[in-house]
Amino acid sequence: MMSTEYLLPVLRLTVVLVLVTLAGSAFALDEAQFRSQVEEFLADEALPQFELEGSMRTQDAQDWPDEGVVRAKVGQEERRREHYVILDEASGAVVGFIAAEPTPPVPMDEMPAEEAVGIAKQFAQRHLPELFADGGEVAVTVEDEISPRGGRVVHLQRTVQGVQVPTLADVGVRVYDGKVVHWRRHHVPAAEGLQLPGTVDLDQAKQIASENVPYKDHAPVFWFDEAHRVIVTNEGQRNVWDLWAEIKQATTPEKRLEFFAHWQIDATSGEVLLSDGIDPGKDVDLRRRYYAAGGQHVSPDYGRPQPEVIVEDRQPIFAPDGSILFLSDRPREGYPAWLRHSGGLFAMNADGSELRCVSAAHEGEMPQFSPDGSRMLVREQDGLHVLPLDGGEEVFVPKPSGGDFLSAGWASDTMLLADSGDAFGGGELMKVDLTQPEPTAEPAGIPRGTGENFISFAPAPDGTVLCGFYGQREGNDWDIIRINLSVDPATTEVVCADPQEGRGLQLLDNGMLVLSDTRLSRDSSPTFVLSLADGTVQKWQAPRMEMPGTDGKRLLQPMEVAFSPDGARMVFSARVEDLAREKAPAVLIFTANADGTDVQQVTPWESALVPMAE
Repeated sequence: MMSTEYLLPVLRLTVVLVLVTLAGSAFALDEAQFRSQVEEFLADEALPQFELEGSMRTQDAQDWPDEGVVRAKVGQEERRREHYVILDEASGAVVGFIAAEPTPPVPMDEMPAEEAVGIAKQFAQRHLPELFADGGEVAVTVEDEISPRGGRVVHLQRTVQGVQVPTLADVGVRVYDGKVVHWRRHHVPAAEGLQLPGTVDLDQAKQIASENVPYKDHAPVFWFDEAHRVIVTNEGQRNVWDLWAEIKQATTPEKRLEFFAHWQIDATSGEVLLSDGIDPGKDVDLRRRYYAAGGQHVSPDYGRPQPEVIVEDRQPIFAPDGSILFLSDRPREGYPAWLRHSGGLFAMNADGSELRCVSAAHEGEMPQFSPDGSRMLVREQDGLHVLPLDGGEEVFVPKPSGGDFLSAGWASDTMLLADSGDAFGGGELMKVDLTQPEPTAEPAGIPRGTGENFISFAPAPDGTVLCGFYGQREGNDWDIIRINLSVDPATTEVVCADPQEGRGLQLLDNGMLVLSDTRLSRDSSPTFVLSLADGTVQKWQAPRMEMPGTDGKRLLQPMEVAFSPDGARMVFSARVEDLAREKAPAVLIFTANADGTDVQQVTPWESALVPMAE
């Protein structure tokens, strides 16, 4: 029995938790307060149609720009493809909507921006008529980029005498069907007696700001954002000039970015409501605004914000015929550029010609070719797919009951090896005899302990199979082992104990085993080479290679290196940036001789639609 000494603190804690729970529930929205409003809103034909959730629970709105709101999931089409509404926490009114990302493939159509503006205005008139009330105007801006939901966002801002008031709407219109996939409404009635536009013009506001710089001996050198708007404060609404500038001391080097400053100047009285200094390194979005407005100075501590790559080509390999296969998010039929879907399998000739999409929705790993080059193996979520390159019939090996194929590879032209397992660490090494009419995975006769895995397989000319083995016998071990299936029972021997980890094994004709990390998150992982003759491992150092056409001004940093079977030529991915900053960076595919000579860029920088292979 628990003593009183320990029981009292537990009781006190229980009471506190109950009170906190009751206090929290007192302010939580009950579904009865908002469901009817949600149903009425979602009945609008401009919204995507989906089955409404039977029960809606509210939660934090997660970075929604307005305060006093919560969100509720209202529908789900597929895993991780969910629809949400944003609710006013006090009234339960719908003030926002976030549609699920579309399920590819999608139509390739893209409506003109003017048509999206018309749809956005009509939708806003139905759900925020105050935006278009008499006595004001609506300023319209349209974002160039299309969101991952396929929406082109139209910003509608109410202005009165040229001053932005706190009534606005953001409407994301899906480019291929005109559906509204994003909605944000914000309305605060203008206060009576608010003087608009005020008596202080922009030049006067900048002069006042220049005389009230937040840091001593600093002065504005570049104004990069300015707006005349009404803000809501604890003391009521104020008509202000909202100003942003780069500031620096006279002694600061000319090219160095030192500080930003933010002011709010009352447009009626000239009163300084805010004068705040900001370290540029602490706000990447603010730095983006600065550079977008034409800012030129850079801090050596953090530099310019890195823009998103326009295209990403990854994991290139040589096919048996000398062509190149790779994964990419390039646009292809059903996968427009804005969708940025990385699961496309592409092929091209070794010189980059005849670029084509082999599979628009490739969900598996990079293919592995049989030793004779006649078939390729692809491991996907449902099992193993063996595809003849001459167009013959596919062989499918379903995954084991209650588990998955964690890795798979060729043991010979007619045999596969696969490591099966489940979430609890159980499983074993399996073999698949492709000469059987309906091949299935059978135990290979090699035990595997809990927490151990066979990762990557490379068939050797002598009929054995080289394999990466990860285990927990004496800590975390990573070995290269040799598997012999020609004897009964099958045997294993360690070829190299604890080499540098490499999850992609490639055996070259010269007896060198290339170890490379094939995980996309490991861009900077080095490549190692194991000599089967003496078991030594050496780090492979990429030779100095210049990006073609840059006259030595841009060096390439190879990622995901793969070699031709004879080891004479290599293919790799590398991030490239435009020195003139006229186009966004990209991750592209290059080829070169093993010594770094004859570097060729083989995928284009542009993100154009790639045709499907016939």
